[in-house]
Formats: sequence, C-alpha cells, structure tokens
Amino acid sequence: MKIDTNIELPIKVTINFTAISDWIDIRKQNLIIMLINLIDSPLNGKDFDIKCLGFGPSIMYLRFYKSSPKDLAEREPYIQKIIDEANNYQGAYRFDTLDICNKLDISFTTLWNFLYNLQSAGEIGYEAKDEGMFLEINKIPESFASILDYVSKTNLHNININFKKVNINC
Repeated sequence: MKIDTNIELPIKVTINFTAISDWIDIRKQNLIIMLINLIDSPLNGKDFDIKCLGFGPSIMYLRFYKSSPKDLAEREPYIQKIIDEANNYQGAYRFDTLDICNKLDISFTTLWNFLYNLQSAGEIGYEAKDEGMFLEINKIPESFASILDYVSKTNLHNININFKKVNINC
C-alpha cells in the first residue's frame, strides 16, 4: 500500500498517547513500546527516518497569579507567543506544547524549564495533560508495508492494532 504524502518533510509531530491509543484501540503501554521499537528499528534511517525528541505533556494549561498576562508578556516574550497561540478558557490558557516549541524555535526542555522557573517565582501555575512523544519525521517509506511488516515481526508484546480504523493517507 503506497502512502500519499501531502506533507513537507521534515516535520515535527506529537503522538498524544491517549488520543492515538483510543483511535487505534490499543493500550497506552503497548503503543509506547511499539513506537520505541519502531524508532530503534534497523529500518530506521534506511526505509524511514524518525527521531524521538522526547516525552512530555502534549497539552498544557497556563494560569497567571502575580502579574497579569499582559504585564508578564512584556517582560517575557515566550509568554506573549503562548498567549497569542493559546485558547483562553475561564482564565486558563490551553496550548499544544509542540506547536509552541516550533513557533518559538525552542526545545521542549527549554519550554518546560522556562515555565517551571516562572511557577517557582509564583508568576504562573501550569497543568500538564495528555502525555505524548515528540517525533521528528525526516523520511517516510514509499510503502507503509515496510513499517507494518516490521511491527508484525517484532510483536513481542502481542500488540493488536485494528488497522481498519486507521486512515493511512496523510
């Protein structure tokens, strides 16, 4: 089965463990194992090129305590970008962590440390939701079969995936 790629590579993506595991009907732990096995695959770098950029919350909620969002954004440019991109719901700014990292051109660790320091200073509070894996995809195979073949041959953990529910066209 040939993959129709309408995406420009390289691309950074978030694998939201809750959403994906519900979508393809698989336990979160098995999904994580499958992804790690895929990234560690001998095919990685040949048929496809996927790099793990880290693990962390795919969604975060930000609240402001000491300073108003506007005042803090004047002192902290990252905050302005988060406010601009986030959805404000009842005083909490909800944002996608990878999206913000890409727009700020920073790593997830840099974002996490920045928010932690602001929280330690009492400026903000944040809540992390939906653990995920951040990936950089540099090359995908001509055929999805090579990935499916590898997953089925290395299925040491009895991962059962209902591929009928998965839309393979990108």
